[in-house]
Amino acid sequence: MCPAEKITAVIGAGTMGYGIALGFAIGEWDVRLYDLDRAVLQSAEERIAASLEALVDADLVPAR
Repeated sequence: MCPAEKITAVIGAGTMGYGIALGFAIGEWDVRLYDLDRAVLQSAEERIAASLEALVDADLVPAR
């Protein structure tokens, strides 16, 4: 699959949406995360960044 085709959207950035978005990000997909509540969206973005950083630090996923 061409990298340009690896784009997905996740609607809802709560607990489940965060996990789904994180899974796609780990799979090197370009993820668009949406939520009506900006605070929830910001929290999810921060949690995803922290989770990815921890996974990279533990050598479980490659740095990107």
